[in-house]
Amino acid sequence: MTRQRGNNMPERPECTNITISVTPNQTLAEIIATALIDAGVIPTDKKDDLQEKLTEGTASIGDWRLWAENSIEHEQVPQGGEDNG
Repeated sequence: MTRQRGNNMPERPECTNITISVTPNQTLAEIIATALIDAGVIPTDKKDDLQEKLTEGTASIGDWRLWAENSIEHEQVPQGGEDNG
């Protein structure tokens, strides 16, 4: 099946079978990142960075320390977003 795209635009085939493959590393990184965030060990805003580094195997000791320290800081800031202490 094809679609007409406009006045002089060529027709293009309909895309029907698109497969997105996820590697085992990506699956495991998603599971680990979600578990760490749910446990409050890693802040939610670091999930993409964490997953990327877990998938690639490039997370360093410094990365882990920074993520954990950021998580602690998030817990200490009141909901208004300012540290009034």
